[in-house]
Amino acid sequence: MYVRRRRLALAAAALAVAVLGNPTAPRAGGAPIDGSILDRLRSRPALADRVLLEPGAGHDPVRLTGDWRGHPVSAPTGGLPDGSRIIRSRAALWGAFSIGALYMSYRQSQAVWGGSSGRFHFKDDLINDRMALTDEVSHLFMAFQFTEYLSGAHRWIGMEPDRARRIGAWEAWALTFLVEFPIDAFNPGQGFGVSDMLFNTAGVLAAHHRADREPPHRWDIKASVKRQFFEGESRLIAHTNKQYDDYIYWLTIRPSMNRFMPLLLGVGYSTSHDDRPNIIKEVHFGIGTSLEEIGGMFGERTARYLRPLNFFFVNVGTKISWR
Repeated sequence: MYVRRRRLALAAAALAVAVLGNPTAPRAGGAPIDGSILDRLRSRPALADRVLLEPGAGHDPVRLTGDWRGHPVSAPTGGLPDGSRIIRSRAALWGAFSIGALYMSYRQSQAVWGGSSGRFHFKDDLINDRMALTDEVSHLFMAFQFTEYLSGAHRWIGMEPDRARRIGAWEAWALTFLVEFPIDAFNPGQGFGVSDMLFNTAGVLAAHHRADREPPHRWDIKASVKRQFFEGESRLIAHTNKQYDDYIYWLTIRPSMNRFMPLLLGVGYSTSHDDRPNIIKEVHFGIGTSLEEIGGMFGERTARYLRPLNFFFVNVGTKISWR
């Protein structure tokens, strides 16, 4: 009896392999199909003839290049060829917010830095602006954050992750370029900053490269404020050299990816101004964490909700300064 059951089991296994093939082997025209996905397709045949989208918690959709037999399939009805499914209500909300934010940002820039009513000119901001690269580093930080937020917004409205990353990166670069031209380029008190655009581009490329991998990430670009930020006339958007001194811009590394070890190590850069002509340059060394890492201790869902605030580095540390 035992021999007969064993033979029947072997015969059933051979038949399954003959019909389905090896579930981990590459299929014609596509990448290997994971066995767990294959099991779900078998249990739900209706999914066999369309692309399977799994919005999961913070994970990219799973896109199959073939059905469970290895035959090519097309994109879902009503979707884009790359698997995107635009949620119209979210897209409308994001569009309205974007238009309002652009308008308010333009009005604020004109009020703070003056109107763009002059002739096109370049500005010598690399050497003679008495900021010792803090303006350029702040451009890199903001371009990095713009890219991350825009890419995340496009994913939120339903775009496939690769498409969202590409569009987010191009939009972030375009926004930073519009700040330099025509807004600053025709502003008599500003001018087109070549070094600003170089750092903008570096920030966009860094964020796009980092977005190729799902969170949690090993490295990040963050910022923190000095104690003096809470004194005097500090502002979220710095207008003067001394207000730029209130910020430290960090490159952080996470030594351990264990979710119960939300520790970050950072190297930061800042400056200080006093009455003397030479600017004080500062390199900071810090140890700390951010809200995303803390949220990750309670699960991916909590980390995902706190991710928009992960730009702030809470830390203690020391510094080296020189003139």
